[in-house]
Amino acid sequence: MTKNYLLNIAISGCKILKIVFIVFFVSLSFLFVHFQIDKGFYKTINIDLKNSEFQYRKIESWDNTKTQETYTLENVTTVSLVILYLQYSFVLFVLFLIVSEFQKIIQSVKKLNTFQNENIKSFRKIGNYLIIYLFISSFHFFLFEKSAITGISISFSVLGFIIFSFIMAEIFREGMNLKNENHLTI
Repeated sequence: MTKNYLLNIAISGCKILKIVFIVFFVSLSFLFVHFQIDKGFYKTINIDLKNSEFQYRKIESWDNTKTQETYTLENVTTVSLVILYLQYSFVLFVLFLIVSEFQKIIQSVKKLNTFQNENIKSFRKIGNYLIIYLFISSFHFFLFEKSAITGISISFSVLGFIIFSFIMAEIFREGMNLKNENHLTI
């Protein structure tokens, strides 16, 4: 099945996506360093955590002025910024691992080794990585000079992908069992 163009496109897409994640990480690191050097450059960027998924958000203010200037990126504390940088860096790393596992599955299907134990493990790893992704990306913490925004948002689409990856692992396990039984009967 080496001439299957769809699988070749999927493998190329995985490679491109992994490169994009690396570029995003480098860009995120550049922005983090630039923010430390020139905080005033970001004074017009507002923090807004609106999300269409399930969300709980708590806003605390240490003074009675709740103006929009309070919630600008310029007013974010360094501790909050470091936590945010680490959170998004780890999210990019987990997404990189998910795409790598998916690429391994596609390559094994291309080599006609579809129902094997490595693919089952890869689907389970993808499910576990998605659980980690859901956990990391669910929490929001912004500490400003005079206020704080904390929140939790749960993405139901990620929950669906988690369930889907574990179901695919079971489907591939059953396929491997049927393949092994078929080899024993011949």
